[in-house]
Amino acid sequence: MIAENIIISRTDSIGDVVLTLPMAKIIKERFPGCKIAFLGKEYTKPVIRACTYVDQFISLNDFMNKKVLIGGRPPQSIVHVFPHKAVARHSRDLGIPIRIGTTNRLFHWTTCNKLVRLSRKNSVLHESQLNLKLLSPLGIKENFSLGRIADSFGLDRIQPLGPSVASLIDPGKYNLILHPKSQGNGREWGLPNFVNLINLLDKDKYRIFISGTDA
Repeated sequence: MIAENIIISRTDSIGDVVLTLPMAKIIKERFPGCKIAFLGKEYTKPVIRACTYVDQFISLNDFMNKKVLIGGRPPQSIVHVFPHKAVARHSRDLGIPIRIGTTNRLFHWTTCNKLVRLSRKNSVLHESQLNLKLLSPLGIKENFSLGRIADSFGLDRIQPLGPSVASLIDPGKYNLILHPKSQGNGREWGLPNFVNLINLLDKDKYRIFISGTDA
């Protein structure tokens, strides 16, 4: 029997969080009444809240230090998409009935009761496809195409830009955001290539923004 609520735990960078969001829609399609909570870092909160399939955001700090309820009920299941030892141990100590993780982390063997054999390094599948493999203990074992996943992000609750940022948008140009760094979590194109790209673009046609975190 499926739990009435599920926590999707992805407490790393914002790009990986975005690639995990389709998991919420897939769960909702299979279990329409299920409440979805997303556990993440505070700085990813605006993106997570923009997803129409996520019912609740839980910050990492709140999960570790406060009583957490989902739709007024205690957490009944958690999917550790990103392995986090402290989160896994706390989930076990809370007595969350269904705790899903990969076999690749030794601490999951003592903290999770549903283990999925999953190799990201040696797989030909996209990161978003691999994430969905973690739903197999819930009976969701379909091989999802990238096309299906592309229609499953649900980023429809986008908040309007504040005046200070909105004033930077040039309606007469193509407004392009470049995000050159990954905090070492992914293959990078390299700063020199981004510089070359910027220099190649016609400044009369493009308005360029560089995004990133303080780190």
